[in-house]
Amino acid sequence: MDFHVLMFGPRRCGKSSALSAMIDQFEEITKNSSSDILIEPEASTKLLLESKQQQLKRIFDTHTIQGENWVIDENPSDASYDYIFNIEIKSSKNSYRVIFTDIPGEWLMEEARSKELDAQLDKSQVIMIAIDTPHLVEEEGVYSRSFNITEQVMNFILKMDAKKGQPRLMLFVPLKCEKYYHEKRMGEVNEQIKKQYEILLNTIRNDNIKQAAYTIAITPILTLGGVVFEDFKRDEEGYVDRFNTMEYSRSLYKRPKAAYYKLYEEAPYYAPAFCEQPVLYLLNYIAKNTDAIKQAQEIKKEKKKEKKIHAENVGDGNRLCVCPHYYCKFFKYRGMVHFGKAYQRLLFYEQCQKNIFVSENQWRWI
Repeated sequence: MDFHVLMFGPRRCGKSSALSAMIDQFEEITKNSSSDILIEPEASTKLLLESKQQQLKRIFDTHTIQGENWVIDENPSDASYDYIFNIEIKSSKNSYRVIFTDIPGEWLMEEARSKELDAQLDKSQVIMIAIDTPHLVEEEGVYSRSFNITEQVMNFILKMDAKKGQPRLMLFVPLKCEKYYHEKRMGEVNEQIKKQYEILLNTIRNDNIKQAAYTIAITPILTLGGVVFEDFKRDEEGYVDRFNTMEYSRSLYKRPKAAYYKLYEEAPYYAPAFCEQPVLYLLNYIAKNTDAIKQAQEIKKEKKKEKKIHAENVGDGNRLCVCPHYYCKFFKYRGMVHFGKAYQRLLFYEQCQKNIFVSENQWRWI
């Protein structure tokens, strides 16, 4: 059985880094315990994550603690990736395939991507919202809206169907939390998420069907452990230097031009923490909702099958023509699928009881 996890957030927020750390840390925990769960990435996924992990570890080889700061991930990707894992529950001999689809949050601002995103949202049982924590918290959160594109995220998720029998898990995953964890400010991170995503959370809370369908959790992650946020790039007057025009890209508008990080002096090494928490929520969700989701998927398949049969016999209800001659036999049967104008012209000529050519401007669409 397949479980689809839609993971999105802005470029550079660290989604693939977090996923790599999540799986690595979970495997480390299960390796040293009598765990009943085995998680195995597929070959292509394993290569991608191992490559990402090596990049992250190299950060600690190339930087020192003597006041040096730098930008993390200067070459963010604009592509979508599927990370596929096989999960086996040894005692029950049940196995699942979990597909994490990582999409740049900026896609939500592109009209051309809307159909692709809607299809992905429709088949996903788990939504993982990756949040760049420095942009969420710093400067009282004024850059979260532009960087974490909170408004677009909320509008996108609210389109999701929440019918009964379709339980869904929604995880807010604040990344790069190291600074706020060490400064004991994680309560502030939690409050900012509730504030920034208030419309989404209130809509779910006030809708009985949505409230019954969604399980929501906030699972902060220390993505690297030994790296902390230092400051945004600033201009000569000390103000945050940001993109003030859409000259470069609409998605960059009003964002800080750079965010600088440095090594955490007390522990300047790769040591991600709490990364297993989203995985544990996911596994718990799978264990509790397998039957309900399987049933919902079967219902969806039946509906698609019925729709296909209906389209073959009657028409797809979208691009249908009716012969304008009221007494024509075809008018009674109306409903042929649109296969192109040349085919339609021939079809209508043959079907028309009066044997009258039906010109293009006479066709009536229903």
